[in-house]
Amino acid sequence: MEPSPLQPASLQQYEESIFGLQELVDVANGLLPAYLPKDAAGRAADDVNPRLVRFYTTEGLLPEPHKEGREARYVYDHLLALLLVRKLMAEGFGSAAIRKALSGRQRSELEALLQDEVRIELAPSQPVARTVEGATAAPAFEPAPSKAPSLAAAPPKADSS
Repeated sequence: MEPSPLQPASLQQYEESIFGLQELVDVANGLLPAYLPKDAAGRAADDVNPRLVRFYTTEGLLPEPHKEGREARYVYDHLLALLLVRKLMAEGFGSAAIRKALSGRQRSELEALLQDEVRIELAPSQPVARTVEGATAAPAFEPAPSKAPSLAAAPPKADSS
C-alpha cells in the first residue's frame, strides 16, 4: 500500500510504482516540499499539475510516458525527473540547461543530484560582461575549443567605439 501523497514520503518507496498522470502529479506534489527551496514564509515553490507535466514532456525535460492503449503510464524515472526539473528550475536553471544536465544520466546520478549529494555547475553559453554604466560589452571569455581541432575559433572582436 502506497502512502497518501499528503503525508511525507520517501522517494525510494515509489521505485516499483506505475502512475496515471494525476497520480504522478499527486505523488510529486507530496514530495516536492522536501526538495525545493523554501520562500520567506517557509513554503515550497508552486506545485505541478497535469498540464505542466505534458509541457515538460513536449519540451524534452521529461521522458515520454509509457503507453497502455490510450492511457499514459509513468514510472519512478518520470517521478525522479519531474522532481529534478522542478528543483533545478527553482534554483534558477533554464530548460535548455536542465535538459543538457539530465540527458544521459544514470538513475543513481539523478538520485544523488536530487538529494544534494552532488551538484551541477553550468557555465553560461554566452556570458555577458557589464560596464560601469550598466551597458553590455563584448563577452570576456576565451571561446571553447572546437570539436574539429583544425578549425580555430576566432577571438571576439574588440569594440571600436
